[in-house]
Amino acid sequence: KLLHFKKTSCREPVSVTDCNAVQSLVALFDAMSTPDNGFSKTEAESASFPRVVEKWFVFCLVWSVMGSVDEKGRASLDHFLRDIDP
Repeated sequence: KLLHFKKTSCREPVSVTDCNAVQSLVALFDAMSTPDNGFSKTEAESASFPRVVEKWFVFCLVWSVMGSVDEKGRASLDHFLRDIDP
């Protein structure tokens, strides 16, 4: 949904394909998945672990998929993302 919304409702000064955006998302999420960021075996067993993963995923989503649009597009994507998961 987010990629479709970005493509149809936002302007990208430097165009990024969907495949490249997703590849950047995965690479960034992989790089951020460190024990210092709460991704350890002991943390994985805690009740708060899913929330930690979600927060880091959204961070990576913002900087990879949403980072290529102009300022107006960032505001639109921000509202769109907040409507998906309030």
